Amino acid sequence: MEPDSGALVALCWIVAVLAIIGSVVLGVQLTKRTPVTFLVRLITQIVTCALAVLAVGATLNAQNDWYADWADLGNDLVGGGLPAGTVQQAGMAVRTFNTAQETATNRAAQERFGAERRGEQVSLHLQQNPGQGGQEVTVHIPGRGAGAVGEVKVWLPQAYTDPNQQDRTFPVIEAFQGVPSSDQAWFKIAHLGTTVGQLAAEHELSQAIIVSPSTTPDGIDTECVNGGGRFEMETWLAKEIPHWIVEHFRASADRNGWATIGFSAGAWCAIMTATLHPQTYGAAIVLGGYFQPIFGSWRPFKKTPEKYDVLATAEHHPPAISVWLEISGKDTLSGPPSRQFVKDAKPPMAVTSVTYPDAGHRFSVWLAAYPHALLWLSHALPQFAPNRVDAVVSSP
Repeated sequence: MEPDSGALVALCWIVAVLAIIGSVVLGVQLTKRTPVTFLVRLITQIVTCALAVLAVGATLNAQNDWYADWADLGNDLVGGGLPAGTVQQAGMAVRTFNTAQETATNRAAQERFGAERRGEQVSLHLQQNPGQGGQEVTVHIPGRGAGAVGEVKVWLPQAYTDPNQQDRTFPVIEAFQGVPSSDQAWFKIAHLGTTVGQLAAEHELSQAIIVSPSTTPDGIDTECVNGGGRFEMETWLAKEIPHWIVEHFRASADRNGWATIGFSAGAWCAIMTATLHPQTYGAAIVLGGYFQPIFGSWRPFKKTPEKYDVLATAEHHPPAISVWLEISGKDTLSGPPSRQFVKDAKPPMAVTSVTYPDAGHRFSVWLAAYPHALLWLSHALPQFAPNRVDAVVSSP
């Protein structure tokens, strides 16, 4: 009987109901008001509430595949961390990079947008030295549909406001959160900016700009697709946001200076945007993702367009991107399609997957896994490779 089994859920609810009935019967029997009866009533109510909470927890666990293995649950409860995963390579494409051309592209963008970038830096009142943790700002970028403007959180690394590096261009990570979640999930909970700053200080990764857009306007799960009306999310995320960011910040203007990252529903957004827009992105980091949109109450299509079948795209028309894929062995939502994605991957796509056999579909797994993906990114795309200046600038 595993933690996510229907039998365990049924058992928990039976025990909880019996406890409720028992507490009522016992309450009728204990009519005297004495310290002993008060203590017995209190203990009975605590145990009954605990069993009810346990039943609800077991139900949610079965529905969401958080824990599917007792060893995984026990390891997480004692803070044992995520066991080492199994690494697999697929596609095996040997990607080549023209670093001179990438540098020329970024130099041309600086010459073209230099005035706008300097103006944005002044208007945002940025700290000159925010420390290794960088600084976060909120911007509003037009798009997302007819007459819409979307909110985007932007994290800027310590070196961005360094007076000695005002001509430096930074690679960009576009980060997507799950549903339900917040556009602060990557910054306040996962501490993505802090991790990037720390890895840069340790000379493991370049300092980078992080862009985290809100993908659930009015609380609607858009699945990041172009659904018509106010929700042309795919175009906003993969075209309008990158263009605006390059125009207003010293961000790389080359596709190999852009990568996506996401967990759960956000991982779908990450792989979808990178797969359908390889002219914008050079890599994607997919944590517990799936490969077709899973709509909730908002259903924009009678039939989902074929382009949103990323598994089919990867098999028949693979783009020249690099993908890092986290696979949880006991995750019934993400695991099977992720394994299929690895199986079908072909050049020019290059896929690195890491499988955690006993893990489920939960945030603690992705939180432990994503720093390893960032280390991979520093090798996958040269613009994310460590910059020797960062180790000096980022040091306390």
